[in-house]
Amino acid sequence: MKLNKYNQVISAVDICDRLQSVGNQSTNLNHRKDILQALELTRDSLICGIIN
Repeated sequence: MKLNKYNQVISAVDICDRLQSVGNQSTNLNHRKDILQALELTRDSLICGIIN
């Protein structure tokens, strides 16, 4: 369940990046750096949960 939500957020960020790369400025992610840091921490937590 948490892994699915993580993947959905990754997909949403990717879609926003793609839209912005073709000139759609309304998809600007506020605090993108913070979002990516939070995703990295979440990824690490999910990996630990799978391993243990």
